[in-house]
Amino acid sequence: ITHADGRQERMRVWYTVDASAAQLAVEVLGETGPGDTVTLRARQVITERDLVQAGLRGDAEITEARAQFLSDARDVQLRTPAGEVIDFTIAGPGLWEVDYEIPTDAAGTLTLNLTIVDLAANVSSQSVDLEVAR
Repeated sequence: ITHADGRQERMRVWYTVDASAAQLAVEVLGETGPGDTVTLRARQVITERDLVQAGLRGDAEITEARAQFLSDARDVQLRTPAGEVIDFTIAGPGLWEVDYEIPTDAAGTLTLNLTIVDLAANVSSQSVDLEVAR
């Protein structure tokens, strides 16, 4: 550091690089029959690694306030079996939601793919299997 008076000083700054992407727990709300619209609700899962990176013990209690503070997902997208990409919207701290209309010709299991980007630009993918009711 060079100060305004010309004096120079050396300092060290310690930091941790966030190299792990966010993980989500996903629940499906609503009827899952052909033509029905369901809401996918995704909540970021706080891992031991997230706790340690924040300077906490890995076995620290994950309170709701702590989970909100540590949630770092910034963008969540759904890719449907038809290839359509739908953005989730923020429904609260660490909580994301999207409505998805099940195709009228759907049967069996639909695999929905999620892409999650966190504040450090780490990207992860997850799939969610949706059982279509008859």
